[in-house]
Amino acid sequence: MNKYLCTVLLPLAVIVCLAGASAVTAEESATTAVDAVFQPDEAREEQTCLRPLLEPSFIPSQAYLESCRAHPNFAAYSGKETPDELKALAVTHQKDYEKIVTALPKTLAVHVAHTRHILVLTYRTGGLFHGGGAAGLLILLREAAKKYGAFTLTERYAPDGIDAKFLSGFDAVVLNNISFTFRSGLFGVNWGDKTPEGMEHTNRIVNEENTVYDQLMNKLLPDYVKQGGGIFATHGVVILNLSESDTPNELTTLLGGVVDSTTHPKGDYSGGLFVDYPEPDNPLVAAFHKESHLVGVSSELYSLWLPLPCVKDSRVLLSLDTEKMPGVTVSPKSVARSKTFASAIIWIKSYGKGRVYFTVMGHDEQIHEAPCVAGTYLDGILYATGDLKVPDRPVSTPAAQP
Repeated sequence: MNKYLCTVLLPLAVIVCLAGASAVTAEESATTAVDAVFQPDEAREEQTCLRPLLEPSFIPSQAYLESCRAHPNFAAYSGKETPDELKALAVTHQKDYEKIVTALPKTLAVHVAHTRHILVLTYRTGGLFHGGGAAGLLILLREAAKKYGAFTLTERYAPDGIDAKFLSGFDAVVLNNISFTFRSGLFGVNWGDKTPEGMEHTNRIVNEENTVYDQLMNKLLPDYVKQGGGIFATHGVVILNLSESDTPNELTTLLGGVVDSTTHPKGDYSGGLFVDYPEPDNPLVAAFHKESHLVGVSSELYSLWLPLPCVKDSRVLLSLDTEKMPGVTVSPKSVARSKTFASAIIWIKSYGKGRVYFTVMGHDEQIHEAPCVAGTYLDGILYATGDLKVPDRPVSTPAAQP
């Protein structure tokens, strides 16, 4: 019997259970649980933001829309939608949900002998900024947990209360589109109050949040991976450190790189991605079937900087082929450092005894509807848990220069 208060999120409903008094089925309670032991305001705000995407039948109230208008960076809607527009959005969200479910492969790439336990950290996604991508991955993982029975999910929506002992209970940790180091004045931090009392309050909140963030990202997670854990990280996580530095902090070293000062490749790549496979036979890109043009697969991507200490660490498995995309360019400075990494889409690396999988895909919900993306994400999860074995030891990255 679970002694903790837990909230189990289902696709179209939220069921709250205490101890053994639960109305959910054994299958549902065994696959996905929201850990409510630590549910600070930030966690509730994040869940409220994602609710319309995770529960397509949800029609926002006027109060919800007013909240969206008041906090535009922490909302799934602009708050200006008409009733008819809200109904149309609900239909769209339902179709998106169903397409993600359909995209799941019939079976996993490898047999998982023992049920794996995965922690999914989803917070500070920025509402309309990256909330859609975060919701898409949550839908994919929840449905996969039910479909295959190979892993359970514990969802957290704030970094509070996570320590080494807690992390040790998981085979892998998913960093789901975490895009901000702190909440940037959205809730609890009033940047407009310039009085001494207001500034003191602002500084205290920011310092408290940065302390929690730094402890998790630059100490707890790196230590967890060094001891044999796995990380699966998506999209916005790579912008947490915006610095073209050759003295990276522990998080950048863990991830293997960072977004450069230009942020995104320049040009239009919305019509489908042309890609290159530095390791075409690696099982982690098998779902793409070596297709050079991923028709219908489009995602906001990043232009990436490879710090010198990380030059030999990351193995790029999928990258943007700009030579086949006229008008699309990546930062020349980053290309000079490493042409392969500058346009990387998926890479992996070993870190101590553990594993790191990163994909810059995942900006919006729709990217998860592509079967090749759903398949490669699940393969990445299996790599992070240690079930899918692939070469990941350091190699020299082509064209790496000081």
